[in-house]
Amino acid sequence: MIEVRIVQSEARVWLEITTEDKKGDYLVNQIIKRSDLAFIIEGDDELIFKPENDIKINADKFVNEFDPYSIIMTTNLFHEKACSQITEKFESEHPFPDFDD
Repeated sequence: MIEVRIVQSEARVWLEITTEDKKGDYLVNQIIKRSDLAFIIEGDDELIFKPENDIKINADKFVNEFDPYSIIMTTNLFHEKACSQITEKFESEHPFPDFDD
């Protein structure tokens, strides 16, 4: 992974991840994947990343307001070990209720 950024149009907001695939000693292909962030909502289907917002607002929300647990649940930015550590920490700080009582 060499670059991560928020990209948007008038109708969509995407998370764009760029990776590199080296071929031999002299070729480097870039793979760019965009994931639509419209599935990330709060409340009654209100988009968190709104296309009508300035891109700086959406980028700031992703970087400064989205917690690590939310990021691992909605993206593939972290490797498996980091995801496990983040999940473990989150679950220790937010224990699930015991419904057997």
